[in-house]
Amino acid sequence: MPLIKISIDELIPVDELRQIELNFMDGRYAHLADCLRQFLINHSSDILRFRGELEHREARQFPLESVIGLYILENKTVDMKLDMRDQKREIENTIWYEHEKGRSIPASEIEKEWVRKYAAAWRTHRTREIMYVFSQNKQEYLRLVIN
Repeated sequence: MPLIKISIDELIPVDELRQIELNFMDGRYAHLADCLRQFLINHSSDILRFRGELEHREARQFPLESVIGLYILENKTVDMKLDMRDQKREIENTIWYEHEKGRSIPASEIEKEWVRKYAAAWRTHRTREIMYVFSQNKQEYLRLVIN
């Protein structure tokens, strides 16, 4: 059976990948690495079960790294509390910025506008950050799931 492999380069546009790389080199994703590590430890049996179901359904083998990537994509997060906190911070920054510009819009309206305009893109970007962090420490993360 042929193996199906998913590459990080296929998931992230080049310009966004460059910015994520810079952030990673600056150490800005240490918190994501910790969350990912804990997520993989907590979900290792689910990931292996997911792999078995996927291989049975597709009648082909999948490398564990691809399965982990698909599992993360399916779950859309590795730490919902962290994501909510970070999104809240982005919204608060936007509220501050809009008020600094002199806009007299209630904070609740700015929040609704941010959610409508940016929430989906923010979540997609966060997932890409997680996938990049995974790709940079892949062997360590694979061992967490196998052990």
